[in-house]
Amino acid sequence: MGVMRWRRWHLWLGWVTGIQMFIWGATGLYMVWVSLDFIHGKPLVDAHPDPLAWQPGYVAPAALKLPPDTRQLTLTTRMGHPVYEVLTETTAFLLDAVNGLPFLLGPEDVGQLAKGYYRGKGDVAQVTHIEQDAPRELGNRPLPVWQVRFDDAFDTTLYLSDKTGTLLTQRHRYWRWFDAAWALHIMDYSQRSRINLPWFQAMCSLSLLLMLSGSLLWLRTRFTRPAP
Repeated sequence: MGVMRWRRWHLWLGWVTGIQMFIWGATGLYMVWVSLDFIHGKPLVDAHPDPLAWQPGYVAPAALKLPPDTRQLTLTTRMGHPVYEVLTETTAFLLDAVNGLPFLLGPEDVGQLAKGYYRGKGDVAQVTHIEQDAPRELGNRPLPVWQVRFDDAFDTTLYLSDKTGTLLTQRHRYWRWFDAAWALHIMDYSQRSRINLPWFQAMCSLSLLLMLSGSLLWLRTRFTRPAP
């Protein structure tokens, strides 16, 4: 293959791969520049429950009506009220530690819980009970859940368990940008988790071929003596 034809192939490879290589550079820079702790929203929440000691006024664990498949029983609080958090093989729920009855959460309760988890400077803007059509940012977590939005500069959103009020995950504007950057980077625009898609592999191969052909052209130009 002549040098001129080789150069034309190199030019066409540059056109084909150039935009995606720019995207790789821009998205990669964003993903390595921003702290992952911040992206995961750790500075915005504190969901560690305070330990609670059993007191004589509480229903004894042995007196509770628990399902046979109960795996864990935890004495904790919700909005300052003592509750038992019951974890079974298939679900989780709360029992009032004072009377042993189910402890149900409403929108106001969830907003108060979310405010307790939140460490930002905003206020609760919206509380939504999601039973179907989960937002993509919720991932594979089962429904239903509570979604609590805050009116801060980060557009922070907390997702809480429907039955226990436990914080499931937190999302904010820069996490969503990171998620979009990751999708563009791996060229998986729907699931955003597959890193072995055929078009991604093809683009990587073409980009490598572009770099190899450019290197060989430079070497040929650098070390080939001009004809006398």
